[in-house]
Amino acid sequence: MNNSNSRCQLFRSYFLLAVNLPFQGIKPCSFIFRLFALIIMLAAQIQDQANAQGVAVGVNVINPYKLSIADQNDMLSKIKSAGVHVIRASITLNDAGIDFAQRAWEQGIQIEWMIYRFGGYDPFGHIPLSAADPDQFRNTFATILAKLEAKGIILTAFELGNEINLSGTNPEFPIPGKGVQLSLDDLYHDTEGQQIAKGYLQYLKVLAVLKDIRDHSKLNQHTPILTAGLGNYEQNDGPLPGRPKGDIVSVNSTIEYMRAHGLDSLVDGYAIHIYPWSNGPGDASAATGRRSRLANFDLKNASQLAAKVESPAG
Repeated sequence: MNNSNSRCQLFRSYFLLAVNLPFQGIKPCSFIFRLFALIIMLAAQIQDQANAQGVAVGVNVINPYKLSIADQNDMLSKIKSAGVHVIRASITLNDAGIDFAQRAWEQGIQIEWMIYRFGGYDPFGHIPLSAADPDQFRNTFATILAKLEAKGIILTAFELGNEINLSGTNPEFPIPGKGVQLSLDDLYHDTEGQQIAKGYLQYLKVLAVLKDIRDHSKLNQHTPILTAGLGNYEQNDGPLPGRPKGDIVSVNSTIEYMRAHGLDSLVDGYAIHIYPWSNGPGDASAATGRRSRLANFDLKNASQLAAKVESPAG
């Protein structure tokens, strides 16, 4: 990574509001759309405050492909009307995904491409991260990206994976688990942690392919690459009282392990999920609380990461 670019700066401080549409496969109803309208109104208010700070504000759209085309278009129209120009969404590796991305683009909405499945890895199935095939990913992903670019589509970011540090979204974790948050040391010395670490190492290989595809693309050479969004469980390593059968690896431990194996030469930022509803929405101290929670992560030098990472040739 060229240190003059200094690209690895936590990306552009994305603030993404979760919208779970459609909900558990249920046909959208007026209540869900009223809720959706409320959320994008909130996003628009946040956008007004964020513009002065150079912060990109967007809406997280979960599986829009369960909606009809008409409902998708209505959703995109409401997002546009709210003044929101970024969505975090998947682009399925078929014509439906390309069509959705094109219609969003035509509305002036860019997509932060949430890449759920890659190289055979299935976060909700039985194929773990350690089985992800970089060559398979290259063959499928490069084809879809080329088709998107043929339509002139420029993405906001690539985000490879979602909450790979949690059981339930990474089948590398045993289920049931021990109900613990694993530490950095566990990734090197604990049997379960070592298996999860194998998945992290394979993930980096796929990430390297993504970077190569991005770097050689026609329109998206400068589109940032983000780590998988990492789920945060706000407590120290060790037993998880509220999660008796599910294990996780802390955000810090995940990042530190992958940094030790070359992460910072492959990404432009870390994606971290901090859910705002546990931080007093509507309370005047909420913004201070969010900053305090972010400070708990090992990100204090993130804006200088690029300067510290040698180029691949170095």
